[in-house]
Amino acid sequence: MSDAIHHSIEYYKAELSKKDEIIEKLSKEVDILKDKQQEHNLESTLKSRERELENQLKELKIQYQELSNINYNLKIENENIKIENEKLLKDLKKKEFKVGENEEKKEVTDVRNNRQNSLQSQESAQEGVETASIPEATDPLIPEGIKTGTLYKQSQLLKTFNQRYFVLTKDTLYYYRSSNDPSNEKLIDLSSDCNVKIIEGAKFDLETKSRTYTLIADSEEERDLWIKELEECNVNVVPSEKEKSTFSKKTEEATKHEISKSENEDDINIQQNPVIPEGIKTGNLHKQSQLLKTFNQRYFVLTKDKLYYYKSSNDPSSQKSIDLSFDCKIKMGEGAKFDFETKSRTYKLIADSEEERDSWIKELKKCNVIVIPYETKKSSSSKKIEATKLEVPKGENENDSDIQQSVDNAIDNTVDKSVDVVETSV
Repeated sequence: MSDAIHHSIEYYKAELSKKDEIIEKLSKEVDILKDKQQEHNLESTLKSRERELENQLKELKIQYQELSNINYNLKIENENIKIENEKLLKDLKKKEFKVGENEEKKEVTDVRNNRQNSLQSQESAQEGVETASIPEATDPLIPEGIKTGTLYKQSQLLKTFNQRYFVLTKDTLYYYRSSNDPSNEKLIDLSSDCNVKIIEGAKFDLETKSRTYTLIADSEEERDLWIKELEECNVNVVPSEKEKSTFSKKTEEATKHEISKSENEDDINIQQNPVIPEGIKTGNLHKQSQLLKTFNQRYFVLTKDKLYYYKSSNDPSSQKSIDLSFDCKIKMGEGAKFDFETKSRTYKLIADSEEERDSWIKELKKCNVIVIPYETKKSSSSKKIEATKLEVPKGENENDSDIQQSVDNAIDNTVDKSVDVVETSV
């Protein structure tokens, strides 16, 4: 009996252990199902969120399209308003111009009538007295200028180009509606820093501190004439990018080096109280402009180590100079022309005559400037001179320095003679 009970107990224990295993498996399966359920819920949540974002994106696209349409409509309205404003401004200007013209005519007529009446009363009261001529009006006069002519000026407000009559004086650029209307005078002060910027075609900008004036000439030649005269009035000329590219890189590098160290040339030598120095030789020469390639008269002063030049003998403030202490050469040209070559630039000069040119070259040679004769076809006489050998006899009392001096003098004399032969053959 006890064995049966013991056996039953063992049986039930085994069954309970199996049930525990089953329960453990079921709990694991439940956990797996819970994880899967969570993943499913998360996926569904993400999908619903994605759908919400897509809907929001669609709404944003619709709103953006609506804003684009509104912006387009505003632009069209703005353009229409501008056109209406332009028309109103033009009509207003025409009315103002007509009103002003009528008032001016009326004033001139009243002045004429009053003066004629007074003159008639004077003639009747006093016979034999010669009356003075009647001035037409008291309007301001258009000044006499260095250059005058018409240019097209861009309006600051409407950006349209209108023809204006310009008058250039030494320090001011005046402009008017026409050459017969001095009453509406406007001016540009050139005494402060002003720049001329060359643009394509016949267009150029006149830049001041307060405004940039965009102008168009009738042709490129006319534009260059205006720029030349403005440059004479100390207005800085800035070449266009196209013209800048024509200068070689070597020249640009030399110019930068020259400005930074001031070694070869003092292009701009500003002094507080500039004075034209006393020179070995002074006088006028025609110098070619580096930008416009035109020849302009300049006043030159040669000292021992520098060649100064000015716009005139009465204008020391415009001083520029060429340093002669570095390697400089003179290349003679035909007629009265000659080139003055430095490391960074070649100055093309013309004297008033060949005699004047030779006088300058003679003095420059004394300042250790090398002279290169004008190259022509060699004649038989020049060949003989080239073939001639210099023989300097040595005396008993002569030392080496005397011999060297004699050789130098003989070389200078031979070069002078060869130059004379070449000049006579030209």
